[in-house]
Amino acid sequence: MAPKRLRRLKSTWDDAYQKYFGNGVTGYMTESSAPIQYFFKRYSTATDLINVDIGGGTTDIAFAKDKNISHVTSFRFASNTLFENSFSELDEDNGIVDWHKNEILKLLEEKNLMDLIRVFNSPNNTKPANMASFLFGLKDNTIPQRAGVNVKAIDFNYILQEDEDFKIVFIIFYTAIVYHIAQIVKSLNLEVPRHISFSGNGSKVIRVITTDSKLLARYTKMVFEKLLGKPYGKELDLLGLEKDSNPKESTCKGGIIGTEDEDNRDKTIVFKSDCTGLVTPKDTYANIKDDYKRRTVTAVEDFFKFVLVDMNSAFNFDKNFGVKPSSIRIAQEMAKKDLLTFLEKGISQRCEETEAEDMIEETFFYYPIKGVLNAISAEIYNELQQS
Repeated sequence: MAPKRLRRLKSTWDDAYQKYFGNGVTGYMTESSAPIQYFFKRYSTATDLINVDIGGGTTDIAFAKDKNISHVTSFRFASNTLFENSFSELDEDNGIVDWHKNEILKLLEEKNLMDLIRVFNSPNNTKPANMASFLFGLKDNTIPQRAGVNVKAIDFNYILQEDEDFKIVFIIFYTAIVYHIAQIVKSLNLEVPRHISFSGNGSKVIRVITTDSKLLARYTKMVFEKLLGKPYGKELDLLGLEKDSNPKESTCKGGIIGTEDEDNRDKTIVFKSDCTGLVTPKDTYANIKDDYKRRTVTAVEDFFKFVLVDMNSAFNFDKNFGVKPSSIRIAQEMAKKDLLTFLEKGISQRCEETEAEDMIEETFFYYPIKGVLNAISAEIYNELQQS
């Protein structure tokens, strides 16, 4: 948020505060710092903590030690990535959503829940990411509850947890975020985190991988250890993934607990797309060369080998998470296709929103991964249709 916009917003809030509460002004903090305020107060063992705030469009990560944030980074790789084609506004297909949505619609029709059927069929829900959001919300909707619908039958998160066909997509998504964090920790020589906390509604999709946070913590430690080339050396707890936890609760409570104005934009970093260090002011959109694109593609290829070969061998995905070998095979095949095309499309989209002389604002590392995730879902869906 630009400083002038922040001033206007704060002025509006101050006027409202004085109207309803009398003399006084409002404070402010960046969204990434609010959960950290909460988790440090909540857990006495919190020392080195990384908060991962996953929304629909962006993921924001804050690195903190003893409640002081040292670095913040952000990128457009979030929950919507799992349910849409990031490079086409006209593509209304998504393998995950298409495979499950009609079964849920059938249940709504059996109970004659016309209000929900109308929402299901609304033009807004032709976009698969919007449809996914609707399906995730059904579990807490009172209409099917009153109609006696089996909650598990419409609990989209539970349905995906039990689905061994598409789970590989969620594992790749989660691993890509942890991989990026570990690369930053290694590059900046930071302490490995004692806690990784999750906030934002998009973090709910992580529970699709497993509901066992201790198992996921072991997997996460192994990702760090393989990238850092040494033992983790401490316990790791994952926070915010507990059953029925509200991902927004930590943000709200942290905002109440925090008492000082806190603006962490000067601590923002961008990790280079080829995973070689931090972006500097000379790294502008105008300076993106073909060689940099090739190095980025190589870095993405290294990631896919890491997750689909190395990590699967070390932490058997099928035994630990429930993943069909056929899905892993499809993922390995799709991970070799069109990486440069996806990268260039992502860069082209970004350049439309920026000036050529602007410093690069987010890593390009995730652009090819976005395209591959959509391709994996589509191919798994096609094979399921043919079987």
